[in-house]
Amino acid sequence: MEKTLKSDIPSNNESSLNFENRFTEVWKHCQRGLVYPSPFAIFTTFWFQKRGNWQANKQPDGKKLVTYKKKFAEVMANIRSEINTHKDLKDRNTSVILGVSFENWAKICDEEGIPHPKGMTLQFPEHNDPYVSKVFRASNGAFVDSNGDLWFHIKSDSKEACEIVNSLLIKALDSITEEHYSQEAASKSNEADYRLVQLRPALGIVEHRGRGT
Repeated sequence: MEKTLKSDIPSNNESSLNFENRFTEVWKHCQRGLVYPSPFAIFTTFWFQKRGNWQANKQPDGKKLVTYKKKFAEVMANIRSEINTHKDLKDRNTSVILGVSFENWAKICDEEGIPHPKGMTLQFPEHNDPYVSKVFRASNGAFVDSNGDLWFHIKSDSKEACEIVNSLLIKALDSITEEHYSQEAASKSNEADYRLVQLRPALGIVEHRGRGT
């Protein structure tokens, strides 16, 4: 009997997908920019507070985070405009993906009265924190939780373009963050074009991609 998969996201025909067709259908629901194998990338993590002086009672509450959410949308829209018009950014397949920590996004959902995304339910959560995985503790230091509040994945055909976008993000978020850390991605490819084939997964909530064509 042929295997079938019921799509969780309504498709045009809203019918069951057979085993082969689901591999085509999935691309319709994938965030733009995730698949393109850019040769250059930067990962940047932001914290609302300095890590050495972190205090739980100083973290933004749900109401504050909702205002931040609007700012995030404005920042991403502005970045997209820059990508499409800046002479050193356009025509370079530059993209930016924004990730928000599970804890912060949960606060936003609660404040707005909307359900938490299903993907935020961890399979092995810590007993005292549903948004922290036991994997970190069990790895004995192999995996470390950055406790970051925001995370950006910047990709482009140009190293300079990645650096420009990263600088724009740092400047745009300076008023609401106290610390950030940026790291260039290292290519694991043996191909001539050095395409990235191994990247840290994103907590992607919002993504904007622009091509200046």
